[in-house]
Amino acid sequence: MENAVVLLKVDQNRIDAIADRISRLPGVDQVHAVAGIYDLVALIKATTAEGVDNLVNRHMAKISGVHEAHTLAAERTFTRRDVDPLYSGGLGP
Repeated sequence: MENAVVLLKVDQNRIDAIADRISRLPGVDQVHAVAGIYDLVALIKATTAEGVDNLVNRHMAKISGVHEAHTLAAERTFTRRDVDPLYSGGLGP
């Protein structure tokens, strides 16, 4: 399984509609509206690197109002259960 983060610059007047459309694409796990130089961050999964490329470049980037899409391929994925011991240092249960 290939995991990736996609950073998107989109039309400011259509953030909600674009986020909703992206969230409905197969392989998109989550979409977040964010503050900063990007407008949306999408967390995606595909069976292959080519699948990630296809999802981003043939689907997400083609949506009207998407101006830029930058993909960060995950080399390793850490889940909360992997890092929970890091948060137990006297901060409570």
